[in-house]
Amino acid sequence: MRLEFLSYILDKETPTYGDRERFNQFKKSSISSGDIANNTSIETTTHISTHIDMPYHFYEEGKSIEDYPASFWHFSRREILYIELKAKDLIVKDELISKLKEIKNRHRYKILIVKTNICAIRGERKFWAKNYGFSPDIYDYLIKYFPNIKIFGFDSISVSSFANRAIGREAHKRFLNPKREILLLEDMNLCRLDRNRKIKELTIAPLRIKKSDGIPCSIIAKIKIPKVKNILWDFDGVIFNSMKIKNDGFLELFKGHKQEDLEKFREYNYISGGVPRFDKIRYFYNTIIKEDISDDEVKRLADKFSTIIQNRLFLRENLISDTIEFIKREYKNYNFHITSGAEHNELNRLCREFNLSKYFISIEGSPTKKSILIKNILKNYEYREKDTILIGDAITDYYSTYDNGIGFYGYNNPKLKNFLYIESFKDFKI
Repeated sequence: MRLEFLSYILDKETPTYGDRERFNQFKKSSISSGDIANNTSIETTTHISTHIDMPYHFYEEGKSIEDYPASFWHFSRREILYIELKAKDLIVKDELISKLKEIKNRHRYKILIVKTNICAIRGERKFWAKNYGFSPDIYDYLIKYFPNIKIFGFDSISVSSFANRAIGREAHKRFLNPKREILLLEDMNLCRLDRNRKIKELTIAPLRIKKSDGIPCSIIAKIKIPKVKNILWDFDGVIFNSMKIKNDGFLELFKGHKQEDLEKFREYNYISGGVPRFDKIRYFYNTIIKEDISDDEVKRLADKFSTIIQNRLFLRENLISDTIEFIKREYKNYNFHITSGAEHNELNRLCREFNLSKYFISIEGSPTKKSILIKNILKNYEYREKDTILIGDAITDYYSTYDNGIGFYGYNNPKLKNFLYIESFKDFKI
């Protein structure tokens, strides 16, 4: 068991609905400026970060925080219903109701938590501009079949999709109806949850601001983390530092093209760890310079890329010692595999060169996509999803685990800290 926050910290980077009413924090006095103490003020909307929408938000006679006892905000394992889904449209309806129909013992649940996986892109504009909303009809279904649900929580920034605010207003009104409200718990941090990590206990701690229509809150969950038996490793950025080498190699491969196009590719490449070089080449041609490219030409360029970087790769100094020490220490205690976006033959050559192959049961790379590599490992070695994790340094690594129902740990990339994250392998225990 471990305690985890399912809420976000507030800062100036916190996204807001419609990208307005940002969070502001300023010092009224400061020790660094010679004052006796630090004294900070904030200016913000109450509908920001992880927060509760109160009935008073849409109804003058609706309840606010002072109308709910402390016991209202605590939930035991049996009272928590957690659902993951892949949204088909910006307004979620049928896919959620379909999953709700499968649930038994419906009367026992008091809180519904839905992960759409949009939390994975919380740092991007489309998190708020193209967020998932929820149909008002979901309220009707819950009232009819889940009579004790009192809170509906999710990872989207609002129950209202910014792209369809008319339906969003109706959803707010339906859920917050003072005659039988279901409070809305918006913008939850669900990145650390998956179908195998079970919530055993949940406490919501709202700010107690009288007669407020929205309440920022902290959420603390007790989560059961399954015992891990199988660890799948990304290679670049986790075991081996090759990002600069490969980025320079791509720029050399594409030399002769416009500088602005090369800069666009550089930006894309640095946020696309784990993506095979074949796909990156296609992206440069199809998306950046908008030209068609054949599979044969992609392969030719990929082979040329390998030639460009091969002499720069085989340097032992590129190994990440923090990771290597853990692998050498623990390889007999877990089943280790490498699943990488690096080209398969090149990857295996590197592992042989650095005498790493003996620590891994299999070493697999591109052009096969990582999600397929994971699927094959689970099948071929008869591993259970709940016993298996992948350690990666890119959001694409997370998506590949989400597709396969296994756990994910981020490493060597601060942008992944909303997920389970490894600061160092020195004292790491799973």
